Amino acid sequence: MSSARRAFARLLLACALVVASVAAWPGHAHADSAASAQERANKILKQVDAIQKQVDAALAKYDGALTGLASAVNNNVASDIALGDAAAANQQAQNEAVARIRALYRTGGEASIYATVLGGGDPADIFSRMQIVQRVISTDDLVVHTNQRTLQAASLNATDARKFANNRAQAAADVDAVAQKLERLLAQEQSLLTQAKADAARLRAAEAALAAARASYGAVTQDRIRTIAPLSMSPLYNRLYHSAAATCPGLSWTVLAAIGQVESGHGRNTSTSSAGAMGPMQFLPSTFASYAVDGDHDGKTDIMDPADSIYTAANYLCANGAGQGGNALSNAIWHYNHAGWYVQLVLTLSQRYAA
Repeated sequence: MSSARRAFARLLLACALVVASVAAWPGHAHADSAASAQERANKILKQVDAIQKQVDAALAKYDGALTGLASAVNNNVASDIALGDAAAANQQAQNEAVARIRALYRTGGEASIYATVLGGGDPADIFSRMQIVQRVISTDDLVVHTNQRTLQAASLNATDARKFANNRAQAAADVDAVAQKLERLLAQEQSLLTQAKADAARLRAAEAALAAARASYGAVTQDRIRTIAPLSMSPLYNRLYHSAAATCPGLSWTVLAAIGQVESGHGRNTSTSSAGAMGPMQFLPSTFASYAVDGDHDGKTDIMDPADSIYTAANYLCANGAGQGGNALSNAIWHYNHAGWYVQLVLTLSQRYAA
């Protein structure tokens, strides 16, 4: 894969990471989704990098195999030509030697040859003729033997060249396997990049939907909160809100009153919720047990008792920093009920009770 393509892949994955980060919002489910998307994008990038290393190695092997094959084929052809030339020269020399010997024998055979030699007039002439005959035969033998050695050397060279070419041919056969592997690796890489692109597109769509939902949510929340007014309460609840708030320096009784109105209408509806919350301040039994306060000092704590329930609410809020006001108060209310609209509603009602 080219450097430009690798750069594009990284840019695409970076976009996916950015969109994943933007899509995160305070809700845990949304944050988990964004984190999962980022983790997937990082994993894809690692896979692409790993595949790219294999692609580079496969390309190098592919190039080396093809280059070696071309060299081997050229050497093999040259060796075969040299072998053919040596064989032709050897055959020609043998044919010429045989032709000369046959010509001698046709004149009368071996006896005739020596008779011709011995027919000289004096020993010097006889010796000269014998040298001539021996020289003809020896020269032919030398030419034939020389050509045979040349032929043997050419044959060995051709054999070596064929072996080398055969080895390269096997490498060339491997080239096809390398090419197929390379195609598979590139297909995997393309699949991963396509997946990353699809993830990025889905995240962009989710981001747009989230933005629209947030806008709608904010408008509806503000509109409904504006219509809510403080609800009248009994003297008992009024007194309990004030006295319980005093146990947490910095906590206003109006916050307890707002929560009491939202949760049970100041004791008007203390039925158990679908989540299992109970009593005037709608505590889960496990939470109540952890922060329970005996508000009426009767020696026991009862989740359904207004005094115990309201004093426990003050204790729970205080434990989460409600007495510090500001963001700490908002955070404490959010711990009471994990919802942004709930925090806004309680704070708005608290201000209206104070007014």
